[in-house]
Amino acid sequence: RKGRPPLGEFGLRDAVRHARSSGFSGRIYALGGVTAALVERALSAGLDGVVVLGLLRDRAQVRQLAKMRAS
Repeated sequence: RKGRPPLGEFGLRDAVRHARSSGFSGRIYALGGVTAALVERALSAGLDGVVVLGLLRDRAQVRQLAKMRAS
């Protein structure tokens, strides 16, 4: 939520674990404040994907994301 600090990798893991153990079977995405450097960590935390709208305005981050995707 706007104005609140980010959950961080461990907070994301806990949130995903809680959602799954509660029977939630939908997809879970990171939304807001996602940078290229955080994409891999978010996915490794168990998220199904990330939304990178703001990231697309920064060419350096787009290049970094493309390199990660190619490897």
